[in-house]
Amino acid sequence: MGVAKTKRQKCFLRCLSLCSKIKSHIRQAKGLKQEYNEVTKEIGNIYYKGFSEEEIKKLDDYLQRVLKNVEEVL
Repeated sequence: MGVAKTKRQKCFLRCLSLCSKIKSHIRQAKGLKQEYNEVTKEIGNIYYKGFSEEEIKKLDDYLQRVLKNVEEVL
């Protein structure tokens, strides 16, 4: 019975270690997501500088149509 308890303890400790690593990766990913969103917003500001909201909407619609055409060929 002592051996089984030791194996369970080792398994439990390994699970705790894995959970800790997963939490660390999640925190890192959230930080990257925030950075990605900031960069994406900055790029959008550069792309659409001087465009009205209506022009941005039209351009996005045109690009969606182009994407659809390309996807149909692939």
